[in-house]
Amino acid sequence: MKILLDEMYAGLKEYLETLGYEVLTAQEAGLKSTKDQAIVEYARKNDLIPVTQDQKPAELAELIGVKCVLFLI
Repeated sequence: MKILLDEMYAGLKEYLETLGYEVLTAQEAGLKSTKDQAIVEYARKNDLIPVTQDQKPAELAELIGVKCVLFLI
């Protein structure tokens, strides 16, 4: 499973990699301060699962058939 961490979760990268996941942060992908749709499209094109706490990108992901993890805090 390959994961794309939204900006607020970049600090989880090392932890998730230790668990065996392939992880890319939004910052590493050049997506810092990028619109939600661009992030979801990037995830779709690169076969990544976005991880976010924002409702909007999660809804966009669902609309275009991209699996997404949404943390509601």
